[in-house]
Amino acid sequence: MNFEEILKKITPKIKQLAVRYNGWNTFANEDDFFGEMVLHLREKWLSGDLKDKTESYVIQSCYFHLRNYLRVTQEKRDVVSIYDTITGDDDMTLEEIIPDNRKEVPEEKMFMDRVRNNGLSKLEKEIFEFLYEGYTAREIGEKLHIAHTMVLRHKKDIAVKVSKEYNFLLV
Repeated sequence: MNFEEILKKITPKIKQLAVRYNGWNTFANEDDFFGEMVLHLREKWLSGDLKDKTESYVIQSCYFHLRNYLRVTQEKRDVVSIYDTITGDDDMTLEEIIPDNRKEVPEEKMFMDRVRNNGLSKLEKEIFEFLYEGYTAREIGEKLHIAHTMVLRHKKDIAVKVSKEYNFLLV
């Protein structure tokens, strides 16, 4: 069976997938999704990966490719730096334009000392330090050799303990 025959056979199913994911983002529509899946199939066909595969397998491959495509393009689309210059009359950065509405916290060192000594466990103190330094939950998990979900659980506990003292959450 050649590529055109396979494509003709599964086109209705992958068009359904394209319609299903239409509207998940603002930069592509169902035709774009269909085209992306066809390109994926063509690449897999040329590399020989679809040889002796069932129709169900091929459709599932399209599904996984589309989900990954949406995830990757969404991540790229959402990344904006507040330090990037916005071209215009006065070339300002987002940092200069967006007001800073963060709540004022007590003097930094005093605040950090009070949080550390406010009933946090040893592990919570370590996680708090890493969070303060700007590490992500996954990075902290790797450093402490624990699951990132455990880091998130401890982060929530830390926020509850800190909010009792300062009436706001650090999340």
